[in-house]
Amino acid sequence: MSTLTKKSRAWLLAGAAVGVASVLAACATMGGGGSGSSVAKWPSQADVVSPSPAFTADGLAALDAKMKEAVDKGQVAGVQYLVFKDGKVADYKIFGSQSVGGPPITENTLFRIRSMSKPITGVAMMQLYEKGLWKPDDPISKFLPELAHLKVAPNNGNDMDHLVDASHVPTMRELFTHTAGFGYGLSAATAVDRAFIERSPMYEKDMNAMVKRVAEIPLLAQPGTKWSYSIGIDVQGAIIEKLSGMSFGEYLKKNVFSPLGMNDSGFWLTDKDRARFATVYQRNNETGKLDEFPDPEGRTFFKKDHEE
Repeated sequence: MSTLTKKSRAWLLAGAAVGVASVLAACATMGGGGSGSSVAKWPSQADVVSPSPAFTADGLAALDAKMKEAVDKGQVAGVQYLVFKDGKVADYKIFGSQSVGGPPITENTLFRIRSMSKPITGVAMMQLYEKGLWKPDDPISKFLPELAHLKVAPNNGNDMDHLVDASHVPTMRELFTHTAGFGYGLSAATAVDRAFIERSPMYEKDMNAMVKRVAEIPLLAQPGTKWSYSIGIDVQGAIIEKLSGMSFGEYLKKNVFSPLGMNDSGFWLTDKDRARFATVYQRNNETGKLDEFPDPEGRTFFKKDHEE
């Protein structure tokens, strides 16, 4: 149960459990249809196997108590989690509210899952790998020619006045491992990251425009020389479009979400979804209480203002 945000076309909202990668696997194995077919089904509390053959009752009870304690102490507004092993749901509990003083969390609550969309993008990329459409040592310019002539800002991404040529075009392997040299703009720690903040490639109207803007911003390190959490996974979304001939959102819906029964997963929410949309909080260091964490300025999940 999820939705992708505007900032990163690989950020989702999910109204399911913690551990997205594991739950993806769970969905593929649960439910069933006639004639030997299998119908994907998103796990629910009704699927809990008790007692669990993989976990002790005391251990699960201790987990439940700690999660409830976090809600009771005001550390979080609410929590929903699932423990899954060997094809079976061992625990699926819900405590607290969608927002402080608001309605309780339910199995149908919608959450932002942000960077936990990255394993979902990875699933899509590996599907295309299994079809032989890319290899780890392929240069990314094979699919995105705009990234063939990247520059690097010396001094750890801080010298924007003396740019040098990249030693090589980043490879798919480097793109996957955050070693391609790209910045991200999640902080203003380097001049390259500040350029990402100022030029906002993730706010472009579509993937093509995003890639063109990324190509204009220097790398903060030579490819393959440094790990830095980056826009590389977003760039993978653009590659998925090139390899599949579909938009990123269309590909995910057809090849990941629908087969796995993730029927509430996507980029947008409708007005009827507002009632089940959870609030995000951050702790106020001065008061010790929870303050609402704002979405980036000018962004809303309820308006389709760019291509999926």
